[in-house]
Amino acid sequence: MLASVGADQILRLWDVGGKAEPWTFQGNANEIRAVAWSPDGHELVTGARDGTVRYWSPTPNARAAYAVVPSKIWAYGLAFLPDSKTFLTVAWPGGQVAQWDASTLQKLETLPFL
Repeated sequence: MLASVGADQILRLWDVGGKAEPWTFQGNANEIRAVAWSPDGHELVTGARDGTVRYWSPTPNARAAYAVVPSKIWAYGLAFLPDSKTFLTVAWPGGQVAQWDASTLQKLETLPFL
């Protein structure tokens, strides 16, 4: 699967091996600027200019299942750690990096910006 995001506020998941239309996910009030898949391929996070980070668990039967991470940041960088249990956000402005627990969606720590 390939994830794409953009100014139209829609997350799209594409089956790169098939010809089907992409799954579409909505929920943001402004453009989505960043997306990252978990290494296990089951979840992803998006960051938007509306100040939200959303944690998605896309499945065919729960296409709009997401949780809003209590961040209030414009995340322009996102990444999961290799264990798929934690992820990082990089905030704008200032470049603050935070580590989040993927199961509770709670901030674990704020990391120093180098």
